Amino acid sequence: MKELYFEINNEGMTSGSVAYDLSAFAAPVPERKPRTEQQPRRRTAAKPKEKAKTGVPLFAVFGSIVCVVLMSMVVSTCAQLNEINNAIVTQRAELSRLQDEAGDMAERYNTTVNLEEVERYATEELGMVYAGNEQTVYLDLSGEDQVRAYSEGSMLSRLKGIFG
Repeated sequence: MKELYFEINNEGMTSGSVAYDLSAFAAPVPERKPRTEQQPRRRTAAKPKEKAKTGVPLFAVFGSIVCVVLMSMVVSTCAQLNEINNAIVTQRAELSRLQDEAGDMAERYNTTVNLEEVERYATEELGMVYAGNEQTVYLDLSGEDQVRAYSEGSMLSRLKGIFG
């Protein structure tokens, strides 16, 4: 397949050996009118020179004040953040100490309660005896289950009927 190659120069566009005249598509250039006589320049009256302002602009003063206030707020906020971080570190250390203390107390509590000692005290001192076969009671649950359904009246009247 033959590739098309376009070149653009001052006279038009070409494709290989074929040239195109693009002047028909160009926008018309308006004609220039010759200048007629020039009007004389008018001189304006000289204005008296004003004194140069030597003071500082109000905007610069206001901007400087705003910058100083904002910077002091940033410094204050950083100081508060530092204080809060120090308080958090202190509270975490206190929490860790209290958790260790709670673990120690739980361990001391568990070692003070000796179940064998409790059983010995109950049997020897208080007269506790284990249940024998004659003290065991068996229930017969092989009967049918019964359900009473109340369909009349409101829930309040049914509750009054049940509880009296």
